[in-house]
Amino acid sequence: MWTPEPGPGHAEILLGLLGKCQVRGNLVPDAQLAALAIEHGLAVYSDDTDFTRFTELTWVNPISPPA
Repeated sequence: MWTPEPGPGHAEILLGLLGKCQVRGNLVPDAQLAALAIEHGLAVYSDDTDFTRFTELTWVNPISPPA
C-alpha cells in the first residue's frame, strides 16, 4: 500500500486552491485532500459535493449512478 504525502508542490497548490476557491473553515481539509490528489495526479472518490469547487481535481462520486 502507498500513502501519498505532500511533496514540494503541495503548499503552492494548496494556497492556490484556498485563494481561488475562497476556502474557509471546514472546507480547508477538503482543499488539503484536493491539493494532495492534484499533486500526485490522483482522483478523489467521495460523495461530498464540496469537492466540485476544485476544478483542477478529478472527483468521482462513487454512489452516483453512471452518466
